[in-house]
Amino acid sequence: MADNPGMKSGECIAQSVDLMDGNKGDLFVLELTFIGWAFLCAFTCGVGYLWLIPYMNIASTVFYRDISGTSVQ
Repeated sequence: MADNPGMKSGECIAQSVDLMDGNKGDLFVLELTFIGWAFLCAFTCGVGYLWLIPYMNIASTVFYRDISGTSVQ
């Protein structure tokens, strides 16, 4: 809805389903890559999450922009 504020919620969900078709595995692998980092952050009593959470958010944003075709070069 952030990209297309005029769309209704049902249309946004349909577009999201179409966008993720064939990309679910890639997103799953991306999320799996953070498991090791999360374990390391747990050993630092959570201090490492100050760096990990923004890193995960940026990676998810780049993934979305890549599959949606709005990548910035």
